[in-house]
Amino acid sequence: MSNSFSRRKFMMSAAVAGGSALLPQGLLANAFQDPVVNTVEEKGKSVSREKIPWKVRPFPMKQVRLGEGPCKQAMEADRRYLHSLPPDRLLHTFRINAGLPSTAQPLGGWEAPDCELRGHYAGGHYLSAAALMYASTGDDELKANANTVVAELAKCQDALKSGYLSAFPIEFFDRLRERQRVWAPFYTIHKIMAGNLDMYAHCGNAQALEVAACSEPNTEAWEKVCATCMPSPERKSILKLRSASTRRCFSIRWRPIATN
Repeated sequence: MSNSFSRRKFMMSAAVAGGSALLPQGLLANAFQDPVVNTVEEKGKSVSREKIPWKVRPFPMKQVRLGEGPCKQAMEADRRYLHSLPPDRLLHTFRINAGLPSTAQPLGGWEAPDCELRGHYAGGHYLSAAALMYASTGDDELKANANTVVAELAKCQDALKSGYLSAFPIEFFDRLRERQRVWAPFYTIHKIMAGNLDMYAHCGNAQALEVAACSEPNTEAWEKVCATCMPSPERKSILKLRSASTRRCFSIRWRPIATN
């Protein structure tokens, strides 16, 4: 392999150096924080979890605001949509699955009560979107709505008494293990966990971290879920189904516990 300094490497180095020169010195003096893979503040100390050092670090979203233009118009359209979703409607299928009463009008489409993908948006993508929108705009009302959803999801988790949280029954994982037709349970669990972690990272919601970590590492529910991925001849093929979501789900599952 040639050791020559390629044009691509030169352009990358020049871009990084030029961008660094434009940054305020006070900003460079402070450590950037990626809430998932870089550091967290715990008891006043910065805890590093990154194995490969960063060469370029992103700006924290709270330090960036969009100016007038089409990008801001699109963001404001997204914000209006997020405000249009009542928490009770988002929580409906979670409450039904947990045996809790709900009189809210169910959402439709992929969140309909008879859709096996239910919960992936209402308890996952929505929380991620609300958390990122709060970080981008400082919208306290939207943050409050998302905090309400987290608190009510925690009640659903408590009602299930196993640490499990979803809008569909845990028996979906039995069907997956038996190679029966089922629609992406690991994908949905991954989105729910990621949404709660985003609420912790961007909104400081400690309860969301507890929900994502399922409080108890060795719950009966997670033993059932983990059983679908045990390295046995009958189950190896499970990893071929939604393998990325499966790996991310387990990565997210154990990271908060190991960190805290």
